[in-house]
Amino acid sequence: MITRDTSPIELAEMGRVLSVDDHLCSARPFDISPDSTQVAFTWNATGNWEIHVVPIAGGTPRRLTSGPGNKYYPLWSPDGERIAYLFHPDGAENFDIYLVPEEARSIQSAGSGVA
Repeated sequence: MITRDTSPIELAEMGRVLSVDDHLCSARPFDISPDSTQVAFTWNATGNWEIHVVPIAGGTPRRLTSGPGNKYYPLWSPDGERIAYLFHPDGAENFDIYLVPEEARSIQSAGSGVA
Protein backbone atom coordinates (compact mmCIF):
# COMPACT_ATOMS: atom_id res chain seq x y z
CA MET A 1 0.00 0.00 0.00
CA ILE A 2 1.25 3.50 -0.84
CA THR A 3 0.08 6.54 1.08
CA ARG A 4 -0.81 9.91 -0.43
CA ASP A 5 -0.95 12.61 2.22
CA THR A 6 -3.06 10.70 4.75
CA SER A 7 -5.06 8.64 2.24
CA PRO A 8 -3.74 5.16 1.40
CA ILE A 9 -3.39 4.20 -2.26
CA GLU A 10 -3.46 0.54 -3.25
CA LEU A 11 -0.69 -0.40 -5.67
CA ALA A 12 -3.37 -1.55 -8.14
CA GLU A 13 -4.77 2.01 -8.16
CA MET A 14 -1.49 3.59 -9.25
CA GLY A 15 -2.39 3.35 -12.94
CA ARG A 16 -5.22 5.81 -12.41
CA VAL A 17 -3.23 8.10 -10.11
CA LEU A 18 -0.19 8.15 -12.35
CA SER A 19 -1.76 8.44 -15.78
CA VAL A 20 -0.80 11.34 -18.03
CA ASP A 21 -2.11 12.62 -21.33
CA ASP A 22 -2.33 9.77 -23.83
CA HIS A 23 -0.88 11.90 -26.64
CA LEU A 24 2.55 12.24 -25.02
CA CYS A 25 3.79 8.73 -25.75
CA SER A 26 3.14 5.13 -24.84
CA ALA A 27 5.80 4.94 -22.09
CA ARG A 28 4.62 4.06 -18.62
CA PRO A 29 4.56 6.88 -16.05
CA PHE A 30 6.44 4.88 -13.38
CA ASP A 31 9.54 2.72 -13.04
CA ILE A 32 10.69 0.23 -10.41
CA SER A 33 14.22 0.65 -9.06
CA PRO A 34 16.85 -1.91 -10.14
CA ASP A 35 16.92 -3.38 -6.63
CA SER A 36 13.08 -3.61 -6.64
CA THR A 37 12.74 -1.59 -3.41
CA GLN A 38 11.29 1.69 -4.76
CA VAL A 39 8.94 3.05 -7.39
CA ALA A 40 9.57 6.36 -9.17
CA PHE A 41 6.36 7.82 -10.56
CA THR A 42 4.66 10.89 -11.98
CA TRP A 43 2.01 12.52 -9.78
CA ASN A 44 0.08 15.78 -10.05
CA ALA A 45 -0.44 16.62 -6.39
CA THR A 46 0.49 20.33 -6.65
CA GLY A 47 -0.83 21.47 -10.05
CA ASN A 48 2.28 20.31 -11.96
CA TRP A 49 3.27 16.75 -12.78
CA GLU A 50 6.30 15.98 -10.59
CA ILE A 51 8.55 12.95 -10.04
CA HIS A 52 8.07 11.15 -6.71
CA VAL A 53 9.62 8.04 -5.13
CA VAL A 54 7.98 5.65 -2.67
CA PRO A 55 9.16 2.36 -1.17
CA ILE A 56 7.60 -0.75 -2.76
CA ALA A 57 6.59 -1.82 0.75
CA GLY A 58 4.54 1.36 1.10
CA GLY A 59 4.92 4.70 2.77
CA THR A 60 4.63 8.38 2.04
CA PRO A 61 5.78 9.48 -1.45
CA ARG A 62 8.86 11.73 -1.51
CA ARG A 63 8.85 14.43 -4.21
CA LEU A 64 12.13 14.67 -6.16
CA THR A 65 11.24 17.55 -8.49
CA SER A 66 9.42 20.86 -8.15
CA GLY A 67 8.90 24.13 -9.96
CA PRO A 68 7.29 25.20 -13.21
CA GLY A 69 6.74 22.79 -16.07
CA ASN A 70 5.67 19.18 -16.02
CA LYS A 71 7.92 16.17 -15.49
CA TYR A 72 7.01 12.79 -16.95
CA TYR A 73 8.18 9.19 -17.41
CA PRO A 74 10.86 8.56 -14.77
CA LEU A 75 13.41 5.89 -15.60
CA TRP A 76 15.96 4.55 -13.09
CA SER A 77 19.62 4.32 -14.08
CA PRO A 78 20.95 0.74 -14.05
CA ASP A 79 22.89 1.44 -10.81
CA GLY A 80 19.80 2.94 -9.12
CA GLU A 81 21.57 6.18 -8.22
CA ARG A 82 19.81 8.52 -10.70
CA ILE A 83 16.44 8.92 -12.34
CA ALA A 84 16.01 10.35 -15.84
CA TYR A 85 12.75 12.03 -16.81
CA LEU A 86 11.18 14.17 -19.51
CA PHE A 87 10.68 17.84 -18.73
CA HIS A 88 7.89 19.61 -20.60
CA PRO A 89 8.40 23.31 -19.84
CA ASP A 90 5.89 25.16 -21.97
CA GLY A 91 3.26 22.94 -23.59
CA ALA A 92 5.08 22.88 -26.94
CA GLU A 93 6.03 19.66 -28.72
CA ASN A 94 9.62 19.64 -27.41
CA PHE A 95 10.81 17.94 -24.23
CA ASP A 96 14.10 18.16 -22.32
CA ILE A 97 15.71 15.19 -20.60
CA TYR A 98 16.87 15.68 -17.02
CA LEU A 99 18.67 13.50 -14.47
CA VAL A 100 18.05 13.70 -10.75
CA PRO A 101 19.98 11.81 -8.09
CA GLU A 102 17.75 9.50 -6.10
CA GLU A 103 18.59 11.68 -3.06
CA ALA A 104 17.45 14.77 -5.08
CA ARG A 105 20.28 17.08 -4.08
CA SER A 106 20.72 18.49 -7.60
CA ILE A 107 19.10 18.23 -11.02
CA GLN A 108 21.10 18.08 -14.25
CA SER A 109 19.98 18.62 -17.82
CA ALA A 110 20.89 15.73 -20.11
CA GLY A 111 19.78 17.47 -23.30
CA SER A 112 17.08 19.58 -24.83
CA GLY A 113 14.80 19.68 -27.80
CA VAL A 114 13.69 16.06 -27.72
CA ALA A 115 10.60 15.85 -29.90
